[in-house]
Amino acid sequence: MEDFIATMPKCEMHLHIEGTLEPELRRLLDEGVRVTVNSDDPAYFTAYVLENLVTVQQELGLTREEMITLQRNAIEASWAPPAVRQEVLDRLAAL
Repeated sequence: MEDFIATMPKCEMHLHIEGTLEPELRRLLDEGVRVTVNSDDPAYFTAYVLENLVTVQQELGLTREEMITLQRNAIEASWAPPAVRQEVLDRLAAL
């Protein structure tokens, strides 16, 4: 499996980790690093994947294409069987 960098923006904001969301995520995306947006202990940090994606989009002003790239990265990084990954990637490409 290829390397990916996972981010959990709401968790990082909750823990007051300065500088982890901006400009680092923007820089990594611009450099073509395969970044994924995830959640970590959503019950504690009150943020599931959707809330993390919304935070990233709002904080960084990501375009629709950049959001699709984040989702493509997440699908490719998943442990789903290859056929399932391909089916979901095909659905994403149809958007």
